[in-house]
Amino acid sequence: MSELSVQLYTLRKALEQDFDGTLEKLAGFGFTQVEPFQLPALGDRLRTGLRQNGLTAPTTHVGLLDGNQDEICELAVELGIKTIIQPYVDPERWQAEADISQIAAELSDAARRAAPYGVRVGYHNHHFELESKISGVHALEVFADRLAPESSWRSTPTGRMPGVPMCRPCSTALAIGWSHCI
Repeated sequence: MSELSVQLYTLRKALEQDFDGTLEKLAGFGFTQVEPFQLPALGDRLRTGLRQNGLTAPTTHVGLLDGNQDEICELAVELGIKTIIQPYVDPERWQAEADISQIAAELSDAARRAAPYGVRVGYHNHHFELESKISGVHALEVFADRLAPESSWRSTPTGRMPGVPMCRPCSTALAIGWSHCI
């Protein structure tokens, strides 16, 4: 089971009741990787809990655009996190080309800021980025086209929707993509 990772957000209520015990149970089930949320708020508990239970955290979901990016990146490095995933951007911001361009600029800037830490930035998409269309093009594709030129994107049939952008890791740590970029 070492290739699987549990998104801790799905266990947020259990973590509220017994943080250490929940991590211990996950390790007992054979999990070796978890995906934290709420960095840096849970930083101290993760520092201890991951180490005590032999767990690693290769990725995290955290509001990078709304938080202190340097603090988040520093904690990510300390915890061994290699990819920070922006979990959400308000659906209203996916309705106009100018707003989508701004989102791309913000995430491109966040990725540039994360690069010196050796951390990549990803974006977790939702249905609304595909429901919204700008001049007949899905908002997510408009977004991909507006990312910094050094980002690395390709269009690949996914089995769900041909032509939807898929990400590849790139040399500048900018890997914003259709799914978790892992």
